[in-house]
Amino acid sequence: MCNLHRHFVIFPPFYPLILSMKNTFSVLSKFIGWTFMIALLTFLSQTGGAILFVFLIIRSFLSKDISKPKRMLRNWSIFFALYAGFNFLILPSIAERSGKVPLPVFSENLRPHRLAYAFLNRHYVTKNMRNEIMNAADAMSKKYPGTVTYYLDGSHPIGTPRLYPHIKHKSGRKLDVCFFYKKKNGGDEVEKNPSILGYGYFAPVRKGERDLPAECAERGSWWYGFTGWFVFDFTGQDLEIDADKNRYFLETLTQKKAVRRIFIEPHLKERFGMQGNEKIRFHGCWAVRHDDHLHMEVN
Repeated sequence: MCNLHRHFVIFPPFYPLILSMKNTFSVLSKFIGWTFMIALLTFLSQTGGAILFVFLIIRSFLSKDISKPKRMLRNWSIFFALYAGFNFLILPSIAERSGKVPLPVFSENLRPHRLAYAFLNRHYVTKNMRNEIMNAADAMSKKYPGTVTYYLDGSHPIGTPRLYPHIKHKSGRKLDVCFFYKKKNGGDEVEKNPSILGYGYFAPVRKGERDLPAECAERGSWWYGFTGWFVFDFTGQDLEIDADKNRYFLETLTQKKAVRRIFIEPHLKERFGMQGNEKIRFHGCWAVRHDDHLHMEVN
């Protein structure tokens, strides 16, 4: 800093120019940063970017004559109040115009794998879908007391935009649901799979089962197992698919006329003994692996 100061003293004509460039760079970097955050929140939650933009307008009118910690606390409080107030109080009525409703978040039998799915508005589905998955979750709880069904991505609340990175999650008639697991050694039931996102905790192909993940990789579908890259298991649990519970869950779903089809890996369909069920299908190598979750669709 001292050397830079001497430099300015030696060349005073350039001092205003350097200050101007510094201010311009600061403004430009902030603009790029906030633009990126608006785009990211829109990408993830559909409404978050617009809420952040409104917050930035409000912030520009607020006083800055307070300490930085207090200012940060005030700003974060205002943003989260705007975000939560709009998304949880106003958005559901707007989404209903698109024929979509939010799935339960804190119910006894049906919950999101992580609260982030609800916080980012990725838990919206049609009323038909909500009824079917809630009924199936209730059936699981009655058959296996204490069992909770965990869902993953549904769709965005407004309109039919693509829910990235999915290809088909647009209309609210598609929903990803976690499989049910148990410990390998003791066979004890576990609450949920240890994947942070809920995706990527694969059920390995056993000897004698058709290995579609390997076949898809050989065909050039390098992305087929990419969700496994994002599994961070810090629990140390050695888990396996609970065949009995998943078989009952799939039977419950496929017996419903409103359920159109379900995607899982062929080796799990074989393992569950459901080869003759035409509603349970293979999704194709152009998608991603479905031995970490099931994808269900309703009419």
